[in-house]
Amino acid sequence: MKKSINLLPPPEQKKIKLIRMSEEIRDFAIWLTLSLFILGGFLFAAIVFLKEELSSVSEQITSQQEVLGNIQSTQIKGDIDRFNEGLTNFTTIRSESEQWSKALAELASLLARDVTIDGHKAARDVLFGFAAGSDATS
Repeated sequence: MKKSINLLPPPEQKKIKLIRMSEEIRDFAIWLTLSLFILGGFLFAAIVFLKEELSSVSEQITSQQEVLGNIQSTQIKGDIDRFNEGLTNFTTIRSESEQWSKALAELASLLARDVTIDGHKAARDVLFGFAAGSDATS
């Protein structure tokens, strides 16, 4: 590699160095500015996209909350109705249980321990149920 010899006087050499340095700084500033504008454009596009996505997700959440609220209120109403019906049946059975408790206690003492009664037909006085074995029904 050959060495280049600059035969210009030192003030001219300094001037040329300063001109080259200022050109490099100018080029750097241009590239930096251009890069910042491009980065700003990407950031702006990302912000717009994320705002749109956020509003879309917010709308979906709102609609799903409405649907869930309707489902839950319908289920709660159904649960309350079933509970009230059960409570009414319980109070009815409780008020009538005093009459039946003596008869049921007597019936239980007559049956074997392995026999369970599932139903009764009042028209023919027939009981339906299960027994653990044939010995329990004899």
